[in-house]
Amino acid sequence: MPEQNPRPPRWLVLAWTALVAVIVPVYWVSAGPQNFLWFCDIALFLTLHGLWFNRPLPISMAAVSVLAIELVWAADLAVSLLSLGGYRGLTAYVFDPDIALGVRILSVVFHLALLAVLPYLLHRMGYAPRALRWQCGLTWLVLPLSRLASTPEQNLNWTWGLGRTAQDWMPAWAWVLLLMAFVPVGILLPTHWALQRLFRSER
Repeated sequence: MPEQNPRPPRWLVLAWTALVAVIVPVYWVSAGPQNFLWFCDIALFLTLHGLWFNRPLPISMAAVSVLAIELVWAADLAVSLLSLGGYRGLTAYVFDPDIALGVRILSVVFHLALLAVLPYLLHRMGYAPRALRWQCGLTWLVLPLSRLASTPEQNLNWTWGLGRTAQDWMPAWAWVLLLMAFVPVGILLPTHWALQRLFRSER
């Protein structure tokens, strides 16, 4: 019988710790501490916690939260690269000369790292089905905070709207409530079902 919840390799723990140690001061200075409310940034810290303490739950929360979005992000980046930055999608900022090159490179590295490392860890450690309810609770906490902590330009977790300007076709509180309903049903639940099929459950 294969070992349950084998510890992640030490090199990965050290490499992820080093990545977080670089990202935190760089993002703090370039974008401000509120930037860490992005779900992808939260997933970065959840993954670090899971690596340090060998726990499938935070790894699974990170996976159910961002894997679907990271797949869309990676596809969007590929289209942007093929268009040499002419395509204005999710990853248009990667080609924005007003943003420091080092910050843009770091963003690409950490997004692609999440996409590669999370499935690997789920394969080793198993998927914790209870991650769905934990991540739903975290989502309902983070979305209102994202709206309060950001501006329309920063638009943390799209709490101001889906475009580059704030939506104005419904009250702000109604938009946030809509997101709080959509994210669990439209993103977390389908990802949870997929991860349950693709990976064994934790034990």
